Amino acid sequence: MSTITNNVCYSGGADGADKAWGEAAVSHNHRLVHYVFKNHHGSTGPHAVVLDPTQLHKADPYLKIANQTLKRSWPAHSEFVSNLLRRNFFQVRDTDAVYAISELDGSSVKGGTAWAVEMFKILQPSSEKLFVFNQANDLWYKWTGFTWSVESKYDIPSPTGKWTGIGTRQLTKAGTNAIWELFE
Repeated sequence: MSTITNNVCYSGGADGADKAWGEAAVSHNHRLVHYVFKNHHGSTGPHAVVLDPTQLHKADPYLKIANQTLKRSWPAHSEFVSNLLRRNFFQVRDTDAVYAISELDGSSVKGGTAWAVEMFKILQPSSEKLFVFNQANDLWYKWTGFTWSVESKYDIPSPTGKWTGIGTRQLTKAGTNAIWELFE
């Protein structure tokens, strides 16, 4: 019989990296929390935490600050997309470390994952536990506080404690392998 540890993975339950992180976490006896909202087609079941509109709007000030760096469109073009971005706040709000599978575009992470990464930087400005696996070149990167530095996969710590596993819906085999290798 396996026992659940004090380790917990926060994610969003979306197809791709979110679900892969969740599968890896559960298989290694980590608790799993997938943040979702009404009409979100992500994870359901025992790991889903459904956020109501009042909770979701608590993310707005952080998204506004994150957008000062990202320079994208906030609020988004639809309430559904805005809620996807709001959900990202909850994924990083109580975490000690973030692990993302995405691509880097200069100093920014691509896609919706960038919002979670930027909000983590706001919430944990001195953290040394922000990691991105760049599927464009199959390398891990660590945020130094100013820039991304290439890291050996052996220097990326295994997820423990309260951590966030997020990323692209277009997960590659290399991205999947990067997730599972962190637990070995």
